[in-house]
Formats: sequence, structure tokens, C-alpha cells
Amino acid sequence: MKKKVVIISTEVNMTGANQSLFDWLIEADREIYNFIIVFPKYNENIWNKCKELNCEPINGMYFHEYRRLDRENMKNLITWGSNHLWMPIVVKRLKRKLAKENVVLIHSNTYASLLGAYLANELNVPHIWHIREFMEEDYQLSHFRNNKINYFHNQAYPIYISKIIKEKYWKRFERGKLVYDQVVFDKYYHHKNKKKSEPYKILMAGTLAENKGQMDAIKATELLVKEGYKVELFICGDGPDKQKILNYISTHDLSEYIYMLGFVDDLEKLRSEIDIAYVCSKMEALGRVTVENMYYENLTIGADCGCTKELISNGRGVSYPFGDFSALASATMQAIDNWDNMIEIMHNAREYAIANFSEPIYKQIYKIYNEVLSK
Repeated sequence: MKKKVVIISTEVNMTGANQSLFDWLIEADREIYNFIIVFPKYNENIWNKCKELNCEPINGMYFHEYRRLDRENMKNLITWGSNHLWMPIVVKRLKRKLAKENVVLIHSNTYASLLGAYLANELNVPHIWHIREFMEEDYQLSHFRNNKINYFHNQAYPIYISKIIKEKYWKRFERGKLVYDQVVFDKYYHHKNKKKSEPYKILMAGTLAENKGQMDAIKATELLVKEGYKVELFICGDGPDKQKILNYISTHDLSEYIYMLGFVDDLEKLRSEIDIAYVCSKMEALGRVTVENMYYENLTIGADCGCTKELISNGRGVSYPFGDFSALASATMQAIDNWDNMIEIMHNAREYAIANFSEPIYKQIYKIYNEVLSK
């Protein structure tokens, strides 16, 4: 019987975490390991994707047990507390369901969930924790009143997706390996040639939340328009700040220049028409969107913090001080005014993305599996 690895996912759409998971599973050799992926609820598109990859999806019927540091009120505390109390029931149900499977390891695809830690403890198997987010700094999240967190840290083996993530979390685990995410690119992609007579098209993709900086992008676009620059901003994604953003666009008469596209499954097609991509996040752990910007030759103008700073340094992008929309607008003006010089930056960025993120990583992950299982 083949060894089975249970992967825990906290999302049921094509978020960056799920995309990164599926990208390395595409290449993964099934001669040694088979995969069961647990999701919070059923989603037809995700189920079909799992079947394409020869993975078994399971509806875990569970809720996020973390708390939002920016939304602490009595109603939410009760909700988070209820989700936390529901977790033992979820773990017991999954334990029964997996009892007949040859499960040798639990792999949590996020640090935000403790489900994998609980389940590994119940099944008495090793736990891999894939650390891919700054919980407090970027997402305003924290584990909900869990007095076992230090124990779970001691029992788990972490995989870090970037140097800056490793620096942040190493002191909690004092072990682990750095494995950059693999990104599957469209090999036949061809970027259009820029015509100066066209509006410069700007993309911003990601969760609509304060820490992601959409309002900075919108205000920067507003300044660009006032200065006479021909630009259009395309915002892709959904999230808690959606209504706030819509209200600002409406009250400031910006609908002619700013387009809200919602969640977009296939960004590659849109990217072929994009010139500039904004990354305005407070603290990106890696920034899959940034890597995609680089490969698809969308000039990245990003905040000088988190992994964004690391990715676009050394002539691979343009940086500006986080939270300063005036500086973002100025950086954009300088890029447009010196567009011929930006061509080399975009070329350097593409070469870097190919060199560092296109190779299969499943062998590195399998090596970690084997090392952990041999102990």
C-alpha cells in the first residue's frame, strides 16, 4: 500500500496558497506518495482540479479557528471561540475517516490553521508546517487562545517559503528548510509591445484588505490622472474592503479610470495587456503575484518591505516607501517618463523569475518527508 500524505488547506478557491500547492503537485511523482487534501468545504472547481492531479479531496467541514486582531468585538470573539471549540469534533471525524488509509504524514499548507497539528497528534504521525504568511503583520491574524501552540511547534517540522519568513519564524521552531514556491508559468506567453499612445494599464491583484494597500493604489492613480497621465487601474480580487473601495471610486468619480474585476481565475490573459503591476502590501511573505508580475513582464512597482523588497531589488523592479501613495504616484510617473529604460528592468525580472521559481520543487519536499519519517 502506498504511503499517503494528508494536506490541510484553509481555502476553497484558487488563492496563492492553493495555486502554489497545486503547482508542485503537478510534477510530484506518485510512485512513493499519494495525496489526500482536506478543505473547509466543498467547491466544484477545486474538486475537479484535485482529480486532474490524481489527489483525493475531502470536505473537512471546518471553520477558521484564528482570530482577527483588527476586528475584536464580543460578537466575533464568540464566533471564533465557537470555531475553536468545534475543532476537536472535526479532528475526531477526520480521524475516523482516515483510519483505513495508510497515512504517514500531515502537511499543513498554511501556518494559519492548527487543524493539521491536532490531526497529526491524534494519528501519531509527523507534521509538516508550510509557513507561507506573516500572520500578525500582513493578515492581522493570531491563533485563538491555544495553550498548545508551543507543543505543536516542538512537534512539527517547518518549511519556509522565503528568507524573510525563515528569519521571522525560526525562533519558534529552531529548525526547518527554506524551499521557494514553484510557479507554473505559461511557456507560450507573449507580452504585447507597448504603444505610447495607449493608456498605461496597471494591475493590482490580491485580497481586498487594508494591509494589501489597494487604497494607496487608487489614490496614486487619482494623482496620476490629475497630473495628466493616461492610466487605467485594474483591481482583481475580493475581500473585506470591497465596499470601502467601491465607495471611494464612486465619490471621487474614478470609475472611468479604475475597474473592479472581482476574483479572476485566469490572470495570464489579462497580464498580456498590462504594463505595470502594483504590489502595495505591508508585509508579503513571498508574493506569488510579484513573481508572476516579473515573469509576465509587468513592471513591478512595489512597497519596500517584506519579500517584495527582496524580489524586486537589483534592477528587477521599482520600489517606494510603504503607505506613501504620493511616492507611489511619483515612482509611476518616473517609470512612464523613462519607459525605454524600464524594458531592461522587466527583462531582468523575467529572467530572475524563470531561474528561481520555475523548477519543480517536489524532490525537495519529498526529501524533507523522508528525513522526517526516518526519525
